[in-house]
Amino acid sequence: MVYEFTNHAPPIPDEKEYLRQAVADFNKLLLESPGNEQVFQKFFELNPCFVPGARDEFSGIGPSGHGPYLNALIRQPKVSGLFDRVPDFLWLASDSIFFTPVFVEIEAPEKKYFKKDGTPTSDFNQAKHQLEEWQTIFTSPENILKFYQDFSIPQELRELTFHPHFILIFGRREEYDKKTPLKQKRGALGGKNQTIMSYDRICPQIARRNFLCCDVKNGRYVARNLGPTFRIGPYEDQLINIDGLVNAVDNTAYISQERKLFLKEKIPYCMEFLVEEQKGTIMRIRSNREGQIEE
Repeated sequence: MVYEFTNHAPPIPDEKEYLRQAVADFNKLLLESPGNEQVFQKFFELNPCFVPGARDEFSGIGPSGHGPYLNALIRQPKVSGLFDRVPDFLWLASDSIFFTPVFVEIEAPEKKYFKKDGTPTSDFNQAKHQLEEWQTIFTSPENILKFYQDFSIPQELRELTFHPHFILIFGRREEYDKKTPLKQKRGALGGKNQTIMSYDRICPQIARRNFLCCDVKNGRYVARNLGPTFRIGPYEDQLINIDGLVNAVDNTAYISQERKLFLKEKIPYCMEFLVEEQKGTIMRIRSNREGQIEE
């Protein structure tokens, strides 16, 4: 069978223009909805590149040349053994030595770190306590094994050193930035394998274009929406492990209706190619452009 690449596909959003619009939308939410955690949950789902921890300095392993497993931002992961609330997000990051599940908890930006007397607020203490509860879960080898099973972690990642990291996105820098005693106290609030950061430190990671947001159900990854700069191609073989890609197109932000129709048509075609490639039955691929499924 002959598979052909596509020239003149509906354009992917220009990265600079996408970032300009998305950053403006993010700043608008900070201004207009600082008390509404759910609008930020939704924004991060639609814009996975804004969520820290995939392959940057916030992952606990430093900047990595490895993308997160399946390029997937997992929303509200159900993790065996966790108490009460589940994390808001999870990346499955790695480098050549460490496998690092990065658990991300968000709180409403208007919440305060400190009371008037300079002691931590109950909101902050509660949020940090959640990180510590989750951290405690992974001191047990049995819970680590169950985690591997819950998220269908492949053998090559299981062979790395398990090194989870925990991120809390909380509050605004303006609360403590010009108050030296509070700034010093704020610097001491984190713990081992923890990153506590304000909303002002959010910086999109556009270097990886193919992030998407997923649910995980019975170990199977189900796409919820694609990242706006998502593209398809014959070398995106991780996509074969993700269900619901076509349905996820309609939930994707910042892309034209024309591009949505294109992706809904071409994703099954690409999946068929990947399945045939795994079987070793691909005869040849025809293209005017080497190495691309679309232009």
